[in-house]
This record gives sequence, C-alpha cells and structure tokens, in this order.
Amino acid sequence: MAKTRLAFLAVFALWCFPVQAERVVSGKQIRTLDAGTVRQLEARLRPPGGKPLSDYVRYYTRIGDYDSPTPGDGIRGVLLCKEMREKTPGAHIVPNSQMPLVMDGGCCVVELYFDFQKQDFTRLRCHGVA
Repeated sequence: MAKTRLAFLAVFALWCFPVQAERVVSGKQIRTLDAGTVRQLEARLRPPGGKPLSDYVRYYTRIGDYDSPTPGDGIRGVLLCKEMREKTPGAHIVPNSQMPLVMDGGCCVVELYFDFQKQDFTRLRCHGVA
C-alpha cells in the first residue's frame, strides 16, 4: 500500500510540476558568420544524398541584421557538386547577392538554412530535377 501511494504521489508531482528540458547544444552558440562558424556548421552537417562535404563547392551568407538580431536570422547555404562549378570544392562566405541561384540539380544542389534562435538547421534539402 505504501509503495502504491508513493508511486501515485510521484506521478502526481510530475503531472503538476512538469520537468522542463532544454535541448543541449554542444559548444558555443552560433550567432555570426566567419571561418570558425563555417567549421562549426560543417561539423554538424550531413548532406542529404550521402555525398561527403568535400565533393561540394559550399557558399554561405548571413541573413538578417547584425546590429539587432530578430527571429529568422541565420545562415543560408548552397552546396553545389564540384562538377557544377569551376571553383575547387571548399567553403566560401559571400554576400547574399553572390549566392548561386540554381532551380534544379537533385542532390548536386543542396540548400540549407541555420536558424540562430533554434541553433539548428531548419532547412536541409536537395533540389528537384527538372
């Protein structure tokens, strides 16, 4: 009887006072875009389609306002198979106006978005094939 009562009280306490768990993010939070940030992002990145990052020419740009960050601020990336670009594979930080614009390409074109608020990729997908 005492065990049943104790179990009931434990369940009741958890129901009344739910445990709050925050997602643990390894390392410091990502809030800027520089070479160190790119290394942090790419350590987390597993492109869909199974190709290694070394097979891609990778472009990254900062989205949002540096002075007053708002929800939705983050890093946009486009990864292109090395066959699609003359540049050698590697990471390039560019202004948004210089980001590649490709409408198809399957997993030879991977689009990503890293959200500063969520500290996670909110988009990581292959393009379609025309």
